[in-house]
Amino acid sequence: MNIIKGQIHKILDVGYFGQNNTPKQIIIVRIDEKFNNEVPVEFVGEDNILMLTGYKEGDVIEISVCLGGREWKGKWYPSITAKEVTSVKSETIHSPLYSPPTEPEKDLPF
Repeated sequence: MNIIKGQIHKILDVGYFGQNNTPKQIIIVRIDEKFNNEVPVEFVGEDNILMLTGYKEGDVIEISVCLGGREWKGKWYPSITAKEVTSVKSETIHSPLYSPPTEPEKDLPF
């Protein structure tokens, strides 16, 4: 399992998919404020969606996720599926996906 830590930027409405009408809710998690790096995380099934109860946009959370993906008609579609979510009291967002530069930034060519 992987861990994503960030701030809830947006909570999307519950949608239903598949033959069994499985519920799925997606939240957008901002993992890096400096570059506005936002990641969609899926909560699939009623039990997983219930984990979001009490959370609101702006809350800082830590999510245990499974990374996956599927091929469909020659295209690949990645997915990030939540398995557990917890509150984080710190206002600072740190993520294993982003490490701040150790040297001062130089002018970029673009």
